[in-house]
Amino acid sequence: MMLVPGISFTVPGRPVPKQRPRMGRGGHMYTPRRTRDYEQLVGQCALAAGAKRNREPVAVRLEIHVRPSLRLDVDNVAKSVLDGCNGVVWDDDARVRCLEVVRVDDDDERVVVTITPAEAVAREA
Repeated sequence: MMLVPGISFTVPGRPVPKQRPRMGRGGHMYTPRRTRDYEQLVGQCALAAGAKRNREPVAVRLEIHVRPSLRLDVDNVAKSVLDGCNGVVWDDDARVRCLEVVRVDDDDERVVVTITPAEAVAREA
């Protein structure tokens, strides 16, 4: 199944960095609710934009728009977004061959996600 070139979608609201797994009762590990909810929102936004599950290598560009005063680890936001695409855009985020993450100071907080076939990026290089 091929990815349509240039699929792009926006995840509205403040980006949520991936939180560390927590240990619950009986020693079971779980993903904190805030992270889990954000990853579900990412998947819903991808589906609404028409994304289909892809089996080919991809390149991903993330524009993380956040308030200038907000301290934020962009690598942890990227992990939340990529994990949110698991099972929706791809089987596993190991399909990502190229990842570009850009922070944009902006009061209109959101993440703009653009996914293209990795071969298209390789041709541009």
